[in-house]
Amino acid sequence: MATRPLTAILTTTASGRQSWEVFEASYDLAGPVCDYLRQVHGFGTPTTPLFGLDEVVATVARPGMRLSVGWDNWSGFYVFGDSEAADTVVRQLAADLTPRLAEPAFAVCAQDW
Repeated sequence: MATRPLTAILTTTASGRQSWEVFEASYDLAGPVCDYLRQVHGFGTPTTPLFGLDEVVATVARPGMRLSVGWDNWSGFYVFGDSEAADTVVRQLAADLTPRLAEPAFAVCAQDW
């Protein structure tokens, strides 16, 4: 099987929140993304992921804000928040991590197709 290079988009959810999505990535991308959120933005340890039939999602939080970090069969890997302040973090995450997706720590999270 081959892997596709990781590409990301910044989009708006149906509820109006910013969402960073990497369709080609598996949920394994949560590790380096949550590390980034802890080290750069002061978020805590993610909750234990909830596994559904077609979705995996965990939450990371810091005072006044929560982000969902997950994967589903529609969007692929995603990060979105619960407020305008969280949208700012998601936009910064997109600006910081999108150019780094080819780095080994991120590229290893590509799904096999």
